[in-house]
Amino acid sequence: MTMKLARGFCDLNISAMDTDLKKTVLKALSIGYQTIAINREVTDNSTPDKKRKKGNFPMVPPPPKFKLSEEDLREHSITREPVILTRITVTYSDPGSAFLSKFREVIKQYDIIAFTPTTEGALKQVALASPASYCAWPLNVIYILN
Repeated sequence: MTMKLARGFCDLNISAMDTDLKKTVLKALSIGYQTIAINREVTDNSTPDKKRKKGNFPMVPPPPKFKLSEEDLREHSITREPVILTRITVTYSDPGSAFLSKFREVIKQYDIIAFTPTTEGALKQVALASPASYCAWPLNVIYILN
């Protein structure tokens, strides 16, 4: 049986908070994935009607450092050098929040930048003026934008 290569705009992202990140990454590579993204999720809960105190934002950590040794790859019969990217998924609703500008330089350090806008205003901002690689839509949530 031959595996067809995926086409389109998608990635396999594995949470940076995974309890055994190395094991999960090696499993994905051993079943045929060549490129994966180690994902961090950050949520800014500020809304236009609920302003937060100055500087009171969720922390945006720098991209995770992750390396596999030659021995790790050999032990799992992985013969090609994998591509391991960093990804950040930012969920937010208030396009007027200072959150994005405050952490712009840290966010730009990631290989992939995904946004999950939860309001129409945030969606417009992502579509027109953000550094997003793409929008991320959780499959278990339905957004109704009026």
